[in-house]
Formats: sequence, C-alpha cells, structure tokens
Amino acid sequence: MGIINQGILGAVSGKVGPVVGGKWKNIPYLRSYVVPAYSNTSAQVAQRSALTSVSNFARKMLTSIVQPMWNPKTSVMSGYNLFIKTNISKFIAPDFNVTTDVLVADGNLEGIDKLSASYATADGTVSITWDDNSGVNDALASDKLFLVVASKTGDIYSASMLSGATDIRQTEAKTAFATPGKTATNIIVFAGFYKGTGSELVFSTSKAVVCTAA
Repeated sequence: MGIINQGILGAVSGKVGPVVGGKWKNIPYLRSYVVPAYSNTSAQVAQRSALTSVSNFARKMLTSIVQPMWNPKTSVMSGYNLFIKTNISKFIAPDFNVTTDVLVADGNLEGIDKLSASYATADGTVSITWDDNSGVNDALASDKLFLVVASKTGDIYSASMLSGATDIRQTEAKTAFATPGKTATNIIVFAGFYKGTGSELVFSTSKAVVCTAA
C-alpha cells in the first residue's frame, strides 16, 4: 500500500494504484508501476550461462590476479566486476568454456613475445617459453612474469604474479604444473609481465596459448 506523506500534495512512498513513489538522493519521485516480466529466451539463458562461467573463473584467481591487476583500472566498480564486464562476451555457447580470447590482464606494458607452452600428461609439467623482447618500447629485462595455467573448463592450476629472481622477461622460460593425465589441448596458458607495486604497478595485456603435447 502506498503512503502519501505531508498531505495529499506531499511525497508518495510505495505503490498507489498504478503509481510508485519514492526518493532518489532525497528527491521525491513518481513513476508508473510495471509488472516485471520474466523472459527465458535463448539469448538470456546464454547470457546467464556465460555469467556463471566467467564469474567462477574470476573467483578462482580473485586475490592472486583479478584484484591486484584489475582494481587499479577502475574507480566506478570493483576490479572483479570490470573483469566480468570485459570477459563475459568471450564465454560463448554451447560450452561457455575458457578460451584464448579471455584477458586475465589488460595493461599498457610491452607484452610477452612468441609465447608457447607444452604439457606432459604423465607428470603434469607445463613448459612455457617466450622470446626476450627487452628494449622494445618500455620492456625491461627485469620485468616480472605473471602466469595463469587453466583448463578450458575453468580449473585453475596456477595463478600468480611471480617474483622469483628467474621469473623475468630475459630468462625466456618457466616451468609450471597442472594435474597429470589431462589432454594437452584442454590446457591454456596466459602470461605477461609487470613491474612495480601499489600505485607504481604497470603490467601488460595477457597473451594466451593452448598447450601442445610434450
């Protein structure tokens, strides 16, 4: 039931017949009441499925990748929500799987060059290589590696901004691990570089490759 405040000419709160009243930023308003329509079109079902997939993927690397690399990019929403907004269209029917089109990072630093990866099904070793492109634009030999190893179905085997002495652009190689016994072509490696911390953090847009069999 709607309530008319301050007399018949006062503000309306709630529903009065076909009219809904309320306040926005302390300003009274009236709008027509519309019965919400629930629609279950194929497009809406697909959108909900894509949202579920991208949300599950983001949550699994929330503190390791999403928050440190996406929070600095926005002041109007969380980094998590920006990740969802950027990537939801990349999870497509019918499987809504993770693909190499997904961006786990989206930055301005010179990216990784000639990324490749292989997977050994016997022990789960993921061998990752790239070319040292130090000196190209703002690329430094000492830029640190960030890495995500995932399955197409959204399992995360590794997700981190690495900081070891050899986890840098000039080393051109890194070994990671996934669950043994998988199919190589179901595993994707995302990688790029970063430098600095906090307000000085700079990072590249991620690149991704599907693993080959070792």
